[in-house]
Amino acid sequence: MKEIKIKTNKKLKLINCIECGFDPTQGVQQNKIRQQMINYIKRKGLNQVGPFITFSKLEVDNTQMTLLSKFLLQVDQNGIQIEEPYKFTSEIFIENCIMAEFYDYANYMQLAYQKISVYAYEHELKLRGDKYTVFLKESEHILVHIFMPILN
Repeated sequence: MKEIKIKTNKKLKLINCIECGFDPTQGVQQNKIRQQMINYIKRKGLNQVGPFITFSKLEVDNTQMTLLSKFLLQVDQNGIQIEEPYKFTSEIFIENCIMAEFYDYANYMQLAYQKISVYAYEHELKLRGDKYTVFLKESEHILVHIFMPILN
């Protein structure tokens, strides 16, 4: 039987992150941007540490909604100079998250996001609205951990 595992009160700590925003509606461009990030890191003499991560958040400004999306890669050095379109963040630390562990085909991953939302609803928890997806394994099946912070 397939299962999406839910865990609560999880923490997410990312160190030495290089970020790059992307348009989630441009699927082909995402792979290109991702590869460009990897090449950029190599040209800078850096090494990737840990898995690939995506961040997304729906931002509402008056009546307009915008989906903010970015790729995150952790590297092995701190305090480095980064050129546009990349940004460097020394630490991202988020407490009190609901985490879903998902292992299956990528096209079913949306079910894990939905399960977190249902869990929050059933337990009367308010989600902050942002989510981090950590890609632990990528092949025919993917293994991801999805972190969604709870409002305090």
